[in-house]
Amino acid sequence: QTDLSLTKGESAEIRYKGRLKSENFDAGSLFYFDAVRNLQFDLEVDGSGLSAETINAKAEGVVNSLDFRGYNYSNIKLKG
Repeated sequence: QTDLSLTKGESAEIRYKGRLKSENFDAGSLFYFDAVRNLQFDLEVDGSGLSAETINAKAEGVVNSLDFRGYNYSNIKLKG
């Protein structure tokens, strides 16, 4: 689920703000990073940039579940 606003900011960067929620997101396949699988989260995000070099974002919420390198982590609270 998402309620995300995307806009083009100054100097053509992408800006985003809103809520992102997922029950079973395979982040590893999307970002070509096999160590991360089965991500479940509910986050409010506000930022800009889409690459590691340009991202400037804040996120608040919870990562309910995350499989990382074969281990499962749960109830990770994010603020900042």
